[in-house]
Amino acid sequence: MLGGGIMVEQPIYYNGAVLITQTLAQFGSVTYPIDGIGSVRVEDPKRGGKIVAGIFLCLFGGIVLIGGKPGDSIDPISLGLLIIGWTVLVVAFGMPYRLIIRTASGDVQAYESSKQAELDGIKQAIERAARATRLRAAGVGSHESA
Repeated sequence: MLGGGIMVEQPIYYNGAVLITQTLAQFGSVTYPIDGIGSVRVEDPKRGGKIVAGIFLCLFGGIVLIGGKPGDSIDPISLGLLIIGWTVLVVAFGMPYRLIIRTASGDVQAYESSKQAELDGIKQAIERAARATRLRAAGVGSHESA
């Protein structure tokens, strides 16, 4: 306890940008009370269509490029398709996972990362904090006498 009766909570999770304690979840400058979070989930990036398009462009450009006669100059359209296809694939695989929390105001994207394991860790920390909050509210584990 600090001077003035201020209680300092131990972090359940902290990575520099995200702080989870038993009573709050802070993402950058935005703070949510744990008891105000109804649910939390990690959403995968929606990249299936981009991957298919990138593969198609690379294959089509490659087939046309390889299908040319020996000694012919490189077809700029085929080369362009290969470059565009490769770029689409790089963008698709770089898309981030998103941490979504449900509050009374609806679903909110709280955080994003290219690392799913990082978001899974944050999700688990919020779930642990929510369980502890519910147990405290129910009086489980308290040492008060009736």
